[in-house]
Amino acid sequence: MAGLLTVLTLRWQYGWSDAGHIGIVSAIYAAGAGTGFAASLFATSLAMPHASRRRRTMVTVLLAVLAVLGATYFIFFLEHRSYYSQWHDAALTRLWFWQQAFTALGGAAQFAVMGIRYFGVGALALIVAASWWVHRTAH
Repeated sequence: MAGLLTVLTLRWQYGWSDAGHIGIVSAIYAAGAGTGFAASLFATSLAMPHASRRRRTMVTVLLAVLAVLGATYFIFFLEHRSYYSQWHDAALTRLWFWQQAFTALGGAAQFAVMGIRYFGVGALALIVAASWWVHRTAH
């Protein structure tokens, strides 16, 4: 669902027309959303096993937003790092660690400014609805 939401956002809100780029970007965002949401459900079940449904839902929404952004950024960082690694020093040297740190910080700034908007308008509503659906009571 997150990948479809990203495709719709890229195509109609931002006017992208290259199907190859839309597919790659959508896959990154879908993988980040799936990984982040699953991690937030796992963390909520460990941290609050006996909490009320309302509290678990609220905590899941908060953790899901943070985890989805974090997981998507991590995948974005790996892509970013693979591009810039051709100019980095030899692996595991002091300079290489500095280059990795600054590549990560530069990627974080780029993701914060340009990457978060590709989730689209409905991403938060989708997270809230999915969190509610997972924690609903069986009748």
